[in-house]
Amino acid sequence: MRFNEGEHIISGIHNYCDRWCERCTLSNRCAIYDGSYDEDKEDFVTQLTNTFAETLQMLEEIMKEHGVSMPTPEESSVFEEQQAKNRLETKKHPLQQASFEYINLARAWDKSHQSDLEAFSQELSNHLDMGIEQEDTAIVKLDEVAECIEIYHWYLYLINVKFSRALNGKIHEADGDDDDDYPKDSDGSAKIALLAAERSLQAWVKLYQTLPHLSDSILPMMAKLQQCIKLGDATFVNARDFVRPGFDEKL
Repeated sequence: MRFNEGEHIISGIHNYCDRWCERCTLSNRCAIYDGSYDEDKEDFVTQLTNTFAETLQMLEEIMKEHGVSMPTPEESSVFEEQQAKNRLETKKHPLQQASFEYINLARAWDKSHQSDLEAFSQELSNHLDMGIEQEDTAIVKLDEVAECIEIYHWYLYLINVKFSRALNGKIHEADGDDDDDYPKDSDGSAKIALLAAERSLQAWVKLYQTLPHLSDSILPMMAKLQQCIKLGDATFVNARDFVRPGFDEKL
């Protein structure tokens, strides 16, 4: 994946997006999106490894030139211990637990109701053959179900990952001397997670309406997502006001 340059590029737009490049209206203004993948992965990885090695060597030379020493083993140990403590604190947070529980609920629902979704598709087909259902109506229903499933699948893990990043960032920010008036990365990550949770909730609501015979089984996912959204808003009170480059700006 190459890095594009030009005046049309929106700096930092990729830092607070949902990674769904195919559906993004601003992908042509993103510095890291070009719509293709490297064909020779092995060669790409080799080049990347060599680049990292050269970068580390250059960094050591610059630090030596400016009299900056590398962390001692003791300092590195203290840092690692603090990192482990932060990860544990993040893992125990109700928001992190709720978003992880949502993953388990949705995965279990997928596994339990795959046959029901296939039966729904077959039923529509039968209704078409019998003239009970109009073709255009049946197509709309099938498309809606497929769209909802694609949406919640896309955001399934992203919600937890972004909330985890936000929580971890919030801990680091609390330990530092960040300016309270300056936009925080944790708020940006939390905003992405909140938006992903809301879009997922909308998808489940649509499934709830379209598949009434499965409504009772869909309710737990809706309830858990609502819990995630409430906890997210309560934990990151400024997340909604975070201005994401490109997405929340007037271009």
